[in-house]
Amino acid sequence: MSDVPSPQAGEHEPASYRFDGVVLLTEGEAGQVAVPDLSLVLGAAGVDVLRADGSRVVPMPWQAVTRMAGTDPTTTPDGSRGLVVEVATTERTHRFVVPTPDPDGLRAVLAEAAVVRGKAPRKRRLFRRRSRH
Repeated sequence: MSDVPSPQAGEHEPASYRFDGVVLLTEGEAGQVAVPDLSLVLGAAGVDVLRADGSRVVPMPWQAVTRMAGTDPTTTPDGSRGLVVEVATTERTHRFVVPTPDPDGLRAVLAEAAVVRGKAPRKRRLFRRRSRH
């Protein structure tokens, strides 16, 4: 389990983040399946899911990402603390368990990354603005 990572950014680009020890939650023939030992990378071109050998499992360019957010605190398969992270694309929603000792800190990092890239969850307005006559 690692702390919330520090951003890595160039002078004029948004920060990039890498989360290791990630579990992909997906549906299989027998129901929900957990695919362990992955990395989730929020980079300049998009969100990548990598195997331990560095090969890409799921590339998601930012143009295809419609929403990204940390949802529920959870427990990882090894019993440590984690956060469920959802990345929605135009095709489907991907759910991950990201190990972190600080779910709220990770949620803040994800929210900041989503806002910078225009992928933050939309907030519903409770009241309509009135037009002035």
